[in-house]
Amino acid sequence: MKKQKTMKGKKIDVDIRNEWILMDKKENNKGTIKLHAKDTVSWHAGQSALEFSFSGGVNIDTYFEYDNKLFKNGKTQNVKKGDSLSLTVKDDAPAGELFYNIEVKGTGKKVVGNSPPKMIILESD
Repeated sequence: MKKQKTMKGKKIDVDIRNEWILMDKKENNKGTIKLHAKDTVSWHAGQSALEFSFSGGVNIDTYFEYDNKLFKNGKTQNVKKGDSLSLTVKDDAPAGELFYNIEVKGTGKKVVGNSPPKMIILESD
């Protein structure tokens, strides 16, 4: 049985080219995230508020556990400047690729990270 791990350090900020990117703790572009069951991934809104959504009509309840105050419309979640969004992969989440979008509120710009950013849910051992 795998231990639960938290993948912290997914920060959204402006890089030297004035692009909004998804970064790890070392400020490297980190658009692809590989996850197993019970893994938790967090995104931190640095300098601006964000809107987070999945592409292609993904039903987030199939893949993730999250605070019941989130994703009220089932599709998008706003994240205030300085706040974080965390999702935990369900035990029975199907394996596969999930593409997601992060828009910087008030700018009309999308966050870059292996455009579009994606999560890969790996099969359980």
